[in-house]
Amino acid sequence: MAEQLAALERWMQALLTHPDGPQRGAETAEARAALAVEIEDVFLPSKELTPAERVGVYADMYFVRLVEVLEDEFPGLVHLLGHERAHALFQEYVHAHPSRHYSLNQLGLRLEAFVRDEAADIEPRAFAVELARLERAIQDVFDAPECASLGAEAIASVPAERWARARLVPIPAFRLLAFEHPLNAWYRAFREEAPLPALAREPSHVAVFRQNGRVWRMDLTRAQHALLTALAAGRALEPALLELAEAGHDLAAIAPELQGWFRTWAAEGFFARVETDESE
Repeated sequence: MAEQLAALERWMQALLTHPDGPQRGAETAEARAALAVEIEDVFLPSKELTPAERVGVYADMYFVRLVEVLEDEFPGLVHLLGHERAHALFQEYVHAHPSRHYSLNQLGLRLEAFVRDEAADIEPRAFAVELARLERAIQDVFDAPECASLGAEAIASVPAERWARARLVPIPAFRLLAFEHPLNAWYRAFREEAPLPALAREPSHVAVFRQNGRVWRMDLTRAQHALLTALAAGRALEPALLELAEAGHDLAAIAPELQGWFRTWAAEGFFARVETDESE
């Protein structure tokens, strides 16, 4: 009985999730492997609908739900494109890239690439791609594992002689983003229902992180973003600063600001721990 139920469930899944409808889904190898039957063998007609039409109601609602999930996850993109075009975009996406994971949190993982490489009639495309990246990062940070963060006092307790080789490990709920547009300024205005800034090309850098159960965004300078990126990649502080110098950053100008940067980042809970080489 359990095996028969499992086979029926696999057959139904093949029908309901096929982008061209239940009839085409019933013809797939996946459906045939589960149950070698026709829709009419499983479902009876109603007074107004054929068996295929009855199943089609559920199939339609399945895709409606997927589109609703994407609309909730990418509200800024909906606002940018307009509801009608965004709705069509999400429909195109779920048909091109059906959900393959039990959790709908994974549904939007490929939307940025889809907007960049596959979607038609997207303007302004470059901004839309970056906006999809930002909103997906917000979702990823929200879903990231819990982890206690290190306070400023713990960071300050690291002996001065060990700082050069210290590695600051970020919390899991932390992402660094670089854009060619002022994304965070636009997104902040959108969220606050304020006038939206012009979509000018202007490089910007943002940290997305979770603190006390909420997702926050912090604007970063190019140097701050470069330093945090090096630290997040596992670099110790001294090699990270050398990378900044090699990239053209003025370390003499940065040095007086470093303490304030780390104080702010620690207060926001960026770091999970400090690793030092005890053998030194």
